Amino acid sequence: MRSDVDDRRRICVANGHEPRPWGQIKKGYTHFADGDVGLVTITPCFENGKSTVFRNLTGSIGAGTTELHVVRPLFVEAD
Repeated sequence: MRSDVDDRRRICVANGHEPRPWGQIKKGYTHFADGDVGLVTITPCFENGKSTVFRNLTGSIGAGTTELHVVRPLFVEAD
């Protein structure tokens, strides 16, 4: 393997993500943003209520598996 590929893989493992151009992820992925809640639709995970809140995303946006439902909270100011 080329060394630049090895270096990139080490970086991905270290911080848990891999930056990619929008053109590579605009189709075939589920998109989310900072503050969104992700629910996995794989049956055992969904039944157990596994979820996450996306925070500190590079560029404030991200993309992941299609086995993910994204819920975006609406912030309403109460009177």
